[in-house]
Amino acid sequence: MVECTLLATISAGAYHTCALRFDGTAACWGDNTHGQASPLPGAFTQLSAGLDYTCGLRSDGTAVCWGNNVAGQASPLPGAFIQLSAGGFSCCGLRADGTAACWGDNTHGQANPLPGTFIQLSAGDYHFCGLRSDGTAACWGDNIAGQSSPPSDPFTQVSAGGKHTCSLRNDGSAVCWGANGSGQSAPPTDT
Repeated sequence: MVECTLLATISAGAYHTCALRFDGTAACWGDNTHGQASPLPGAFTQLSAGLDYTCGLRSDGTAVCWGNNVAGQASPLPGAFIQLSAGGFSCCGLRADGTAACWGDNTHGQANPLPGTFIQLSAGDYHFCGLRSDGTAACWGDNIAGQSSPPSDPFTQVSAGGKHTCSLRNDGSAVCWGANGSGQSAPPTDT
């Protein structure tokens, strides 16, 4: 177990983890085969660890990434973002106007975000989900297990996994959809 002190936020990738210190610098550990655990110097406001790459937001809202770039996932689009979410081989960013912009692998349409505005984004392996301001979830990309087909309930948060997605309802209960081979889409009823 690795312990770090004085960390502001943390983001776990597939085989590495990155954390944001209170001074804005990044600390990463774990697999570094592609340089994903060797953060760029300077300060960040947010980090998102993907499969084998990491992206971070600078204070001016620009995104920078390091690690594997085989599909362009570590080559962010220009412009400013307010949130990043790194997935398998694609990353999406949330613009200040609420629109999503994505880059990297688009084999399953995961780099083609749905139109409209969002207040939060979350990356799975090959799909992304976003929470709209009215609380509904919208997902795009791979849907082989139904992970990109959310129910119409209003939610307060959405979190995309490998081939499943979970959300919190307004009453605090969890609902999940998609693959369930390990029980990952069956939240306990006493939560």
